[in-house]
Amino acid sequence: MKRGKSGFLLFLLFFSYSGSIIAIDWPVEEQVLVGTFGEHRGDHFLGGIEIDGKEQPVHPIEEGEIIFWMEEKRLPFAPPSGLGSFVVIQHNRALRSVYAHLAGGSLDTDSTEVTMRDVIGILGDTGDTCGRRLELQIIDGTFNQVVNPLLLLPPQVDRRAPNIFGLYILQGSNLTDLEEVKVLSPGEGVLLADIRDLGGSGSYREPLAPYRINVFANGEEVSYLTCEALMLKDGKRVLIQSEDLSFHKYYYNQWTIRLGSLNLTSGDLTLEIISTDFAGNERVKVLNLKVEG
Repeated sequence: MKRGKSGFLLFLLFFSYSGSIIAIDWPVEEQVLVGTFGEHRGDHFLGGIEIDGKEQPVHPIEEGEIIFWMEEKRLPFAPPSGLGSFVVIQHNRALRSVYAHLAGGSLDTDSTEVTMRDVIGILGDTGDTCGRRLELQIIDGTFNQVVNPLLLLPPQVDRRAPNIFGLYILQGSNLTDLEEVKVLSPGEGVLLADIRDLGGSGSYREPLAPYRINVFANGEEVSYLTCEALMLKDGKRVLIQSEDLSFHKYYYNQWTIRLGSLNLTSGDLTLEIISTDFAGNERVKVLNLKVEG
């Protein structure tokens, strides 16, 4: 049985307090998605999405009030920021949007109230980024969460499912490739998967991280991971509704994800891994294994 999107987040994001659907739009005309929410970023989760493309105007996703901006190198005593030149807009329903890596000198520093027709900056390459791109973050102030912008933005056309390139079992320091070894030793193990989404909008640019992963062992769901929202817990950003996983508990390396623990007992073991992108495209991988010893 496959799980759908979280009912809690759908209620929070699409119905809010007034019971009406949030009408927001993409901040740029050309949207080439090159970074997905929760993606590996060296030592932390990507807290938004990244949009690549030509130098083009950036608009608010919804009308609101500019409550903060910082332009790289304009303020001599400003603290360094990986966001580069960025703008923060306050919207209704306690939502805030952040637009990062804007081109130097392009920020609208005079306006306060803005509509979706206004230009707040130009897509650029300031801050910690590998090329020209816009990072969009959305913050829910009511629940103190950073939410996946794709939950609110209009859907993109995407017909390619994520790829599962490898499945592994980690037992202590012993890493076993499940494509090569079909017989396992009993005991506790951690299931790992190398999953990359080569779909997305436009032509291929960079692999993206999956949105949701379901794991079944002998027909029973044993793990459910989803990149819907991040929150601060014990000083660390964790993925909520995925056992509150911190970055180092979720990622084994850049593209390999820890799918959860398995108690390997003697007998036949059928593993089914379902990787899903935000458009709903699924990749299913089934392995038939034996546990002996």
